[in-house]
Amino acid sequence: MTTCLICLQGLSGSGKTTVANFLASTLRIPVFHSDVERKKLFGLSPTADSSLANLDIYTKEATVQTFQKLYELAFKELSVRQSVLLDAAFLKHHERLRMQQLARETGTLFLIVKCQAAQQVMINRIKTRQVLGNDSSEASEDLVHKQKQWEDALTKNELQTCIKVFTEEKNWQETLLRRIYRYIS
Repeated sequence: MTTCLICLQGLSGSGKTTVANFLASTLRIPVFHSDVERKKLFGLSPTADSSLANLDIYTKEATVQTFQKLYELAFKELSVRQSVLLDAAFLKHHERLRMQQLARETGTLFLIVKCQAAQQVMINRIKTRQVLGNDSSEASEDLVHKQKQWEDALTKNELQTCIKVFTEEKNWQETLLRRIYRYIS
């Protein structure tokens, strides 16, 4: 298998973490989740509610620190020729570009897996997570609406190594694996 850096990309509730965990177990590669790494930076457990801890972990500075941590974790894996998955929204072009540059510098294949779902499906998933309280994400319905405004469209260059997955589809796993194997085998 070709060594690769796979960045999951998409709005909250689009299925990124589910896809990341599926790919990590199927391809047997490590995955790092931005929600978990962000909370670790603030001394929180993965499912802790940052507001109950009286912490604002969603500042611009905290986001920069979180993406720096993801970069460091990916670099460590790629340096020993280990493929790696990064599960984050990657809404901004500069966040994706930095990872693309890391892949280039380490001689690694760079892929974006763009997760998509209907807006109501994303909102329902977020509401379910909130009720269950067992997820590292603290996303809200309001955040999905904001993210749509913040998201930088994928560039023509990024689209060349982008695999779109519609996580509502019945057989998304099979479709995704078939597309990924075209790049990595």
